[in-house]
Amino acid sequence: MGAGDSFIAGFLMAWLKKESIPACMRAGAENAAVKLGYPGAPVHDAVAVAALIKPEIMTFKDLYVQVETAGDYCKGTTVGDWYGVTGKAPNASCILDIDRQGFVDLLVEAVKTYA
Repeated sequence: MGAGDSFIAGFLMAWLKKESIPACMRAGAENAAVKLGYPGAPVHDAVAVAALIKPEIMTFKDLYVQVETAGDYCKGTTVGDWYGVTGKAPNASCILDIDRQGFVDLLVEAVKTYA
């Protein structure tokens, strides 16, 4: 079960107990945090857009990346060749870190346009 499923499970458990929507949201977020190992929610799509419009808030590394399809190690998993063992040229620019406050500021600025 992923973090999204964990969120839904926590939300629904609170909802079935007839808790308020804010309480359900908190329960979902707390449940997802257990799966993620940190509080908050991953926002992968927004990070991808931010990488295009404000790349200076991120740290990148070019890697050779492919999806493992043979099932030898981790079928269906995206694998980055961090140490260059394949000898293949990088084909992806991978985000390693993000300035969290800079990202939040970017999101807040973006939602100000919605009224």
